[in-house]
Amino acid sequence: MTVGDWDDCLRACAAAGFDGVSLWSLHVLMVEQAGRSRDAIRAQLAQLGLSVSCIEAVTGWANAPSVEAAVADATFTVEMAESFGADNVIAVLLDDRLHDGAQAAANLGAVADLAAEAGIWVCVEYLPWTGIADIGTAWRLIQASGRTNVGFL
Repeated sequence: MTVGDWDDCLRACAAAGFDGVSLWSLHVLMVEQAGRSRDAIRAQLAQLGLSVSCIEAVTGWANAPSVEAAVADATFTVEMAESFGADNVIAVLLDDRLHDGAQAAANLGAVADLAAEAGIWVCVEYLPWTGIADIGTAWRLIQASGRTNVGFL
């Protein structure tokens, strides 16, 4: 994504009447690496009347070998959500299988605890080609996490 693409996307969202967007952390990083500061990005969003509803995505949590590794993976995304005032982060597994459901639930709980410190919800996204392929699997992990700031997307 170029800065021009970024600008075009945001202008199109505002022109279509949207008042909020979801941001991919990778896209924000690309725009920042191109020289636009986080403050400038926030100012651009405000000028267009756009708030940020969620940041995508925490991707290493489910198959992380420990809760510490899951939290380390999630920290950047949660911090980005906090910096943009987003209420949600998306947690998704991109691997084709879930290695250990109990570990994934513990990892999800730890990520949720990190997010809760900032008043942020964690939304588990299930994708049919991954190890969390359906709503039932996502729901079982959410329930097993034991946290109240976790839902699904």
